[in-house]
Amino acid sequence: LLGDVILAVDGKPAVDVDGLVALLEGYGVGDEVELVIYRGGEVLTVPVVLGASGPTRARGGTSGTGFR
Repeated sequence: LLGDVILAVDGKPAVDVDGLVALLEGYGVGDEVELVIYRGGEVLTVPVVLGASGPTRARGGTSGTGFR
């Protein structure tokens, strides 16, 4: 979601990218979580079903998180 800022996952604050990755590592593909996001001046809570990230290791990315 371009321009969105993820503030929390299931009520747990995501302070930075590393914190967000740490939170998401506790879940698996197909799990549903509630994200609290900042979008267009509003704070919204949205349900999201987690999917698999693309392969990133071969390109020097992190271990499957999809973040760089």
